[in-house]
Amino acid sequence: MFKKLISLLIITMLLSVNTVLNPIRITIAKGLNIQNTATISTLSTDVTLSQPPKEEVIYGKLNSSGGVDGLYVVNSFEIDKETNIIDYGKYELTKNLTSNEDLILNNDSVTFTSNDDKFYYQGNLEDKVLPWDFEINYTLDNNPINPNDLAGKKGLLKIEISTQRNPNVNLSFYKYFMLQLSVTLDTNNCSNISSTGSTVANAGTNKIFNYTIMPNTDSKIILSADVKDFEMEGISIAALPFSMDIAIPNTDNLVDDLNELSEAISLLNEGSTELNDAVLMLKNGSSDLNSGADVLDSGLKSLNQNSTSIVDGSKKIKTALNTINKQLSSSNTSIPTGSFSELPQGLNELSEGLNSIATGLKDLNDGLSLAYTSLDSAMQGIPKAISEKDLGELYTENYGNPTFDLLVEHYKSSLTIKGTYEQVKPAFIQVNMGIESIISNIETISTTITTISAGLDESLSSMDALEQLPELIAGLATLSNSYDEFHQGLKEYTGGVSSISTGYKDINSGIGSFDSAISELYKGTNELSQGTNELNTQTQDMPKLINDSINNLLSSFDTSEYKAISFTSPLNTNIKSVQFVLTSDSIKKEVITIAKEVEIKDTLWDRFINLFK
Repeated sequence: MFKKLISLLIITMLLSVNTVLNPIRITIAKGLNIQNTATISTLSTDVTLSQPPKEEVIYGKLNSSGGVDGLYVVNSFEIDKETNIIDYGKYELTKNLTSNEDLILNNDSVTFTSNDDKFYYQGNLEDKVLPWDFEINYTLDNNPINPNDLAGKKGLLKIEISTQRNPNVNLSFYKYFMLQLSVTLDTNNCSNISSTGSTVANAGTNKIFNYTIMPNTDSKIILSADVKDFEMEGISIAALPFSMDIAIPNTDNLVDDLNELSEAISLLNEGSTELNDAVLMLKNGSSDLNSGADVLDSGLKSLNQNSTSIVDGSKKIKTALNTINKQLSSSNTSIPTGSFSELPQGLNELSEGLNSIATGLKDLNDGLSLAYTSLDSAMQGIPKAISEKDLGELYTENYGNPTFDLLVEHYKSSLTIKGTYEQVKPAFIQVNMGIESIISNIETISTTITTISAGLDESLSSMDALEQLPELIAGLATLSNSYDEFHQGLKEYTGGVSSISTGYKDINSGIGSFDSAISELYKGTNELSQGTNELNTQTQDMPKLINDSINNLLSSFDTSEYKAISFTSPLNTNIKSVQFVLTSDSIKKEVITIAKEVEIKDTLWDRFINLFK
C-alpha cells in the first residue's frame, strides 16, 4: 500500500512539472519577443521535450501588390511509435490532415497523440510575416496602375517585382534560402515580351519566365510586354534552402597561367619602359639634330648671302691688279719714281682686305664644322634598318596597336632622312673643304701681295726704282694672272654654295618635321609606359587575388554550416526541412453570370395533392 502511494505521488509530481514547464516556455518566448527567431535555440533544448523529426511547408497567399494576405503551415512528423507530441506555433486555428483525432490548441502550442508513420496537420498563422518583403508594381503606358484596374486593359505593360529582406524575421532564412519566381504570360494577349535574367519555358500558348534569386541577395525583376484584353495568372514563388553539389575545380593550372600572364605584363612593362627611354634618347638626338640643322642652314644662308660681297670684293681686287699691271706694262722709263711711292700702301691695303675676308671665312667655317659635326653625330645615332621579316613579326605581335603604328611611321621617316643625308653628305664635305681652300688661297695671295709691297718699298728706298721696274712689272703681271684664276674659282665655288643652300632648305624642313613627330611619339610612348606600369602594379598580386576571389565565390555557395530551424517557433526542435510556397492573386476579368429560370416539375406527391384541388 505504501509503495502504491509513493508511485502515485511521483506521477503526480511529473504531471505538475510538465504543467508548469509549458507556460514557462511560452512566457519566455513572449517575454523575449522571439517569435520566428532562433535567439533561444540553445535554451529550447533545455526546456522542451524532444520531438520526432519534423518538416514545415509554409503556404502563403499574396495580393497582386505583393502584400501577405494569409499564411498557413503544413507540419509533418515522422513517428515510429505512439507518441505524445507538443508542437509550438502561434496559430489562429489548426486542422488534423491525417486522422480524426482532435488537436489541442493551447496558447502557442499544439498537443496531440499519434501512432501513424507520418502525421500531418495544418496551422493557420496569426502573424502574416515572411522572411522577405515583396513589392509588385505595374505601369501601363508608363503610368502607374492599380492591379485591380488592370484586367482587360490594352497598352505597354511593365511589371516590376522587388524582393528584399524583412529585418523582423530570423536572418537564417534570408541568408540560406533561394527564391524561385515564376511569371506566366499568355501569348494570346501578350506580345513583344521583354525580360532579362530569366529562363523561358513554353507551355502551350503560355510563356513561363523563371527567375532565381540567390541567398542573401535583394533583387529587382522587370518584365514588359504589349498587352490587350490583359489577364495574368498569379506569380508563383518558392523558397527553399540553397543546395548545389559543386565540384570545385583544380585552380592550380589557372593560377599558373595567371602567374605567366603577370610575368608577361611585367616584361611588357619593362619593354615599354625601354621603348620610352629609347624614344627619349631619339627625341633628345632629334632635338640636337634639329638645332644643328638650323645652325647649318643659317650658316649656308649667311655664306650664300655673303658670296656676292666676296665675289664683288674679289672682282675689285682683280680689276685693281689688272689696272696696275696694264699701266705698268704700257708705261716707259720716263715714269717718275715718286709715282711708285703710293703703290706699296695700296698693296698693303689690298692685303689687309684679303686677310679680313679670310678671317670671316674662318669664323664661318668653324661654325659650319661644328653644326656639321652635330648633324653627323645625330644622323649616325639613327639605328640601322630592321629586316622585313622582323618588322612583319613585330606587326603580328602588335596588331591594332596605334602607338606601334605611329612608331613605325616615325621609324620609316628617320630612315628616309638618314638616307637623304647620306646622299648630300659629300656636298657638305665639299663645302667645308672648299672654304678651307679659299681661305688658303686668299692667305697665299695676301702674303704674296704683302711680300711684293715690302720688296717694292725697300727697293724704292734703297735704289733707283727704274732699275727694278722690269721685275716689278713681271711680278705684278704674274700676280694679276694668278688672281684671275683664283677669282674664277671663287665664282664657281659661290655658285655651288648657292645651290647647296637652296637644296638644304628641304632637308632642314624635313628634319624639323621629324623632330616634331618624335616629340609627339614620345608623348605616346610615355603614356604607354605609365599605363603599362600601372597595369603591372595592379596585376602583381593578380594570381592571389583571383584565387581568393574563386574561394570567396565558392564559399558563398557553401551551405555546410546551415542548420534547419523552425519558422513557426524557435522552441521546436529536430527540424528536418523548411520550405515556402507562395502565390499572388491572379489578374482576371470579372465573370458575370446570369441566372437562368429553371422549370420545376411536379413530383408524384404534388400530383397526388392536385387531385384534391
